[in-house]
Amino acid sequence: MAAPAQGAPLFESRDDRAAQSDLQRLSEAEHRYWAANGRYTVSFAELSTPPFDATPAVYLQVETANQHHFRAIAMPRLSTTARVFALEASDGASLVSEMTDEEVSTYVLGALRPIRHDQLVKRSLTTLFTVSVFGLAVYGFLLHRRGGPGHWKVSLPYFLGLSTIYATLILSTYIDDHTYIGPLVLAMAGIGAASGTLGIAAGTVALWQTVVEEHTFHLRRMALVGVLLALLGLISPFYTFYHYLPWIGDLTERSTGHRLLPP
Repeated sequence: MAAPAQGAPLFESRDDRAAQSDLQRLSEAEHRYWAANGRYTVSFAELSTPPFDATPAVYLQVETANQHHFRAIAMPRLSTTARVFALEASDGASLVSEMTDEEVSTYVLGALRPIRHDQLVKRSLTTLFTVSVFGLAVYGFLLHRRGGPGHWKVSLPYFLGLSTIYATLILSTYIDDHTYIGPLVLAMAGIGAASGTLGIAAGTVALWQTVVEEHTFHLRRMALVGVLLALLGLISPFYTFYHYLPWIGDLTERSTGHRLLPP
């Protein structure tokens, strides 16, 4: 049985996962055929009843099939990531893996450039967000130290708000109509929402206490900024993703990706 492709990113497209799934199904079918006939086959009609068939959104091609070796490649016909996957089988043992950039370039040719550009923009934005949030965290830590060890009730909403806005920025950058919403993505969104809710509640209480107890302005500022960050972190995901909700948007409609191969 084929092993899953290694090093899968957190944010995967549905069609990339379909391509990997097709190769794993093909691997199992080819393994059964090899065990029964002592060779691999290029004909999908010989593999099973009904014959093996790839997902319509996936381009799958057998490159080698003989007595000892089998190789096939799969990729989405509409790609947003330029990822290509390969199945290698030899004497009954098989592996599904992702091709390197050098190997991919031989399959997607000129279409690789705009996709790579899109990915580069996303990585650059992620770096910018990370550096910015880290800088704000250091600034908040310095303000916290000025307030003394007993002021975590003011500092905590600030850091919760930062974590919420960071999760929101990352999710907004990478999630689109093609993204597979897996457990890790849902966990990231859930943690961000929980941090935001807690930050708003704790920040509101802390802000009121700083006013009543007449704390210094920088502590009130931290509490206020924490509440605002948490609010923005909760509002932005809804604005970004509301049209994906089944009672608002039609999940069957997908935006156009980069067509690499003919339909």
